This record gives sequence, structure tokens and C-alpha cells, in this order.
Amino acid sequence: MKIIKYLLFVIGVISVVSCQQVEVPINKQEPYVNFYDSLNDYRRCIQSTTLNFYYMDDAVVKDTVWLKIVSMASVPQRDYHVKVVKCDNNSNVLLSMKNAESGVHYVPFDDESLKNLMVLHKGNLIDSVGIVVLRDKSLKEESRRIVMRIADSDEVKAADHRSDTDDDVSFVALYIADCLARPTNWDMWFFLGTYGTVKHDFLVRHSGKRWDYDFIKNLDSNEKTYYLYKFRNELAQENAERLGQGLSVLSEKDGTPVEFPQNYY
Repeated sequence: MKIIKYLLFVIGVISVVSCQQVEVPINKQEPYVNFYDSLNDYRRCIQSTTLNFYYMDDAVVKDTVWLKIVSMASVPQRDYHVKVVKCDNNSNVLLSMKNAESGVHYVPFDDESLKNLMVLHKGNLIDSVGIVVLRDKSLKEESRRIVMRIADSDEVKAADHRSDTDDDVSFVALYIADCLARPTNWDMWFFLGTYGTVKHDFLVRHSGKRWDYDFIKNLDSNEKTYYLYKFRNELAQENAERLGQGLSVLSEKDGTPVEFPQNYY
């Protein structure tokens, strides 16, 4: 009988304790910050995105690109100023093009006007910093790239202190243009074949779509099959019209004919 009473007492104590709210202590140590790696696979190029003024109204002279950052080691207990710097890295994961010039193609990262865009806010594990891109006339001729990393600021330390040339240093890439430019997800396996600016223009003319990074990433297999069939047929029609006018078939500037694969797999 005593054993039964004892067991009932223990069960009662457990029930009371289990109903009480347990306050989990917050880790209040100073955080570290880096650009956010959504795949958590420690890639060197953590993020890659594109801004193209080509699709914007002529009145637009600048635009802001938001890049995600992440707080490491703790939840920020106050706002921290984040320091973004240029990364002198020529990794083979980057698209081959000239680097953008600070003050010409983008507002310098330490410009006072960007102060409120470079903040890791209190309570945010994931946040964003803003990069202001300028619509310089040189972008109509060729694309440029901005390669960036996080550095120690006066308020918060960077999570990655490796040198710019270290094979494993983490960085982000922003590709900017004011002309048709190869989206970063148009790679060697792209379902429409090899990239070319004339081919890109053909896609835009015959679909009314942008065919930029965001449009391409949202295409499903049915849409890809549809567009491949559509473009193959309409290219044949356009080439027939060109030949009838005494012109050559549609080609890139180097003379390479625009072509599409026979099938999409």
C-alpha cells in the first residue's frame, strides 16, 4: 500500500512540474555575421543574383538589391552595423566579366546614405543588407559583376576571416547589366542550348517574357517542353522569311547560327 501511495505521489509531482513553463535561456554572447547560405553546404559562392536595367523604364537610374545575411552563435540583442566589402576573388564559379567600379556602377558600401541598409536588426537570425546599383551607360555595352563578402565592423565580427584568395572563402556575386545578359542559371545543361545574345533576344521577341534568372528558375518540365517546341518552329519560320529576303539565317555576331536542341530531357 505504501508503494502505491509513493507512486501516486511521484506521478503528482511529475504532473505539476510538467505543467510549469520552462524559460529557455537566450544565448547572449555577441553574434557573428555572414551572408546567408540557404543550402547549408558551405559553398564558396553563397549567393548569386542578377539585376538587369534592360527590362526597366528609362527613368530608373538606380535600384537596390537585397542580400540575405545570417546571425551566428546567438540571436542579436540589439541592432548591429554590418560591413560589406569588395572581395578580390577570381574563382571559376564566377561568370567571366569585368568587375564593377565603386561609385560608377554601385554606391560605395561605406557611403553614409547606405547606413540604414547595412543593419543586422535586433531579434533577427536572418536579415538583409541593401546594395544600391547605379545605371551607368557602360552597362549597355557589357555586364559587370560585384563580388562581396562580410568583414568585421566596429559592432559585429564576420564569421569568415579567410583571405580573399583562399580557395574556401565565402562570398556573394551580383551581376549587373543594362543589356541582354546571360542569366546565371543558363548553364551548359540549359534546355535551350548554348547561350547567345541574339538567341536571347529571339526568346524575348517570341514570348514576351524576360527570360531572366527569376523567370527561368520557375519553369517546370511541361513549360520547358512547350517553349522548346515553340521556339524551334518559330525559328524555322523566321529563317524561311529571312532567306526569302536574301538574308542569311538568324545568327550570333560571330556568325554562329542560332539553334535549339532537338529534344528536352
